[in-house]
This record gives sequence, structure tokens and C-alpha cells, in this order.
Amino acid sequence: MKNITVSIPDHVYIQARTWAAHQHTSVSSAVRTILGELMTFPGPQMRARMTDRERTLSLQKAAKAAGVPLAGRGATNSANPANSAAGHVSN
Repeated sequence: MKNITVSIPDHVYIQARTWAAHQHTSVSSAVRTILGELMTFPGPQMRARMTDRERTLSLQKAAKAAGVPLAGRGATNSANPANSAAGHVSN
């Protein structure tokens, strides 16, 4: 297994550590899972042929597998400020 170094803003690191603690996992494990899922996510050419609904379902599947909650329409996720109106992805 290879080790990597990633630079992220302090506030993102704090949020990631808090989230990981609540999930009884580590930030490294979460990143490993997310990167693994990302590698199975359709590439740009495939995404260009996908409908909006297919793209949404693909993103939801990857997030679910990684254990990352996505806010649905009208839902909020107070544990993740990135899901505010500015960062919210809708269908």
C-alpha cells in the first residue's frame, strides 16, 4: 500500500476528523474509500453521454459507498456546512 500526502485547509481537516470520529473510522480510511469509488466513477466522455438523472444516481451511489451523506431536496445536513445553499447539488 502506498502512502500519499495531501494538503487541505485547516477547517476541512477539522471537519473530516470530526466526521470520521462520528463514523468510528479514520480520515485515511475515508479518503481511501472515496478515492477507490472515484476510480469507478464514469470519466468525462461517459458523463457527457449520461442524462442528469444518471449523473445524479452515479454520484449518490459513490457517496453512499463512501459513507458520505448527501442532502436531498429541501434537506439540510448541519454536520456539513458544504451542503449549504451554495454547495448543495440538486437534481
